Amino acid sequence: MNLLYNSAGYPVACEADGSLFSPSGRNIGRLVKKAGVFADLNGHYLGEIICVNRLVYNRCSKYLHADLGQAQSQKQIRTVADPRKYSRIQLPAGYEDLQPTG
Repeated sequence: MNLLYNSAGYPVACEADGSLFSPSGRNIGRLVKKAGVFADLNGHYLGEIICVNRLVYNRCSKYLHADLGQAQSQKQIRTVADPRKYSRIQLPAGYEDLQPTG
């Protein structure tokens, strides 16, 4: 299980076995390995990892309008809790934090 954070250092998601979960444990997407990005459950671009553990949205991604395929499974996990907060990072131009999910 890999915890992922926003640019302010707060946990925003968790990746486990190729699935992406919100902090409340709801399945919000999956890893598209060939593209190196995450897609939501409907197959739309969701975001990507930069700086090892920051999940962010790339406004210039070549996958913004691509059909990345719908998720086959909609697993859920227990609530994701991580007491750690990482230091703030400056996002590169064209990147932004993901919008919060439940």
